[in-house]
Amino acid sequence: MENGVIYARYSSHNQREESIEGQLRECRRYAQEQGITVVEEYADRAISGKTDNRAGFQKMIRDAEKGRFSVVIVYKLDRFARNRYDSAMYKAKLKRCGVRVASAMEQLTDGPESIILEAMLEGMAEYYSANLAQNIKRGMTENALKGLANGGGSCLGYYTGEDKKYHADEVGAATVRLIYELYDQGRTYTDIVRTLNSQGRKTYKGRPFNKHSLSTILHNRRYIGDYVWGDTVIPGGMPQIIDRDLWERVQAKLKRKEKAPARARGEYDFILSGKLFCGRCGSPMIGDSGTSRNGVKHFYYTCGAKKRGEGCRKKSVRAAAIEDEVINTTIRTILQDSMLEHIADKVMEYQVRSTDSTLLIEQYQGQLKETEAAIAGLLKAIEAGMFTPSMKRAHGRIRKPKKRLTGRYTAGRN
Repeated sequence: MENGVIYARYSSHNQREESIEGQLRECRRYAQEQGITVVEEYADRAISGKTDNRAGFQKMIRDAEKGRFSVVIVYKLDRFARNRYDSAMYKAKLKRCGVRVASAMEQLTDGPESIILEAMLEGMAEYYSANLAQNIKRGMTENALKGLANGGGSCLGYYTGEDKKYHADEVGAATVRLIYELYDQGRTYTDIVRTLNSQGRKTYKGRPFNKHSLSTILHNRRYIGDYVWGDTVIPGGMPQIIDRDLWERVQAKLKRKEKAPARARGEYDFILSGKLFCGRCGSPMIGDSGTSRNGVKHFYYTCGAKKRGEGCRKKSVRAAAIEDEVINTTIRTILQDSMLEHIADKVMEYQVRSTDSTLLIEQYQGQLKETEAAIAGLLKAIEAGMFTPSMKRAHGRIRKPKKRLTGRYTAGRN
């Protein structure tokens, strides 16, 4: 009997929880027919296969290193990945661990013809994914032009009606108006946040207010009735909550505030320096800054090759945006029990290796001391006039291992 695991996944487009159950059922049937004992099942819900940033998928890859199973069963190959690069890379990684990928619904043999078939299936999956994304984007653009909600991007003060249009939520709208009025009166972010939370008011997600949520509301032009989706802006496309005069006064104050604390480039702490690399050419991304027409200083990460004029076309990315994304992704993927357990296992392995190295160093150090003591004894004998040809030969034999031990001891410490 061969041990195996099942991996199931569905994206958020026209699929739901039942998709997982159907995949698991077929994969279990395949395992039974092939005489495979299923020791674990992994699933990712409402996550696209175009990315490898999937918690269940990454846990399966880590578990493969432990040698508990030798086959991963998927409903179809597109459940494993819809990106040929990711598919090839992770299959190679599994192969190094002695693990193969099997499809429950696609009959792949071990013959050379299966290589072509598998490549065709993966290419078709990637084409379907790219074509689907294009069609979805086209549909969302049409929705935007009609003022219809596209999902996501919801904000305090609005709700989506059955007609898929945005409508004013008077409870949330009252909080939004209060925020604008308080800021227009000269109140600081800290004062406004304290006032809102003391009154029990909540953000759109039902959480207490903080400076970030306050800033998002004060910069959101939807509140003056502008429908905004990507580069599409439709004046009057949404119910107006804030009158334009109040909006303009608030924006003017925000600009003055942004200009006042503009810091020198060297004062910004680029926390990803030395850790962020260009996706186009692989060069390190370096901290950069620039001042807009209205005098506001912004901070970026810019491709080092582009900065040196070497032809890279990678656009600079806002420092705060990419740093927030890295921090949030780290929290989602690293600060989990399974990942912490994996890290702890690797630390223990390192400590074991480190302990072995320490013992070897101590051993070399002891042998080195014995050798140096023997040489010292010979030197004393020579000083006392007891030098003989046999002592000369012994001295030569001792100096060679001393040189070798010294080299090992130095290498071990490094």
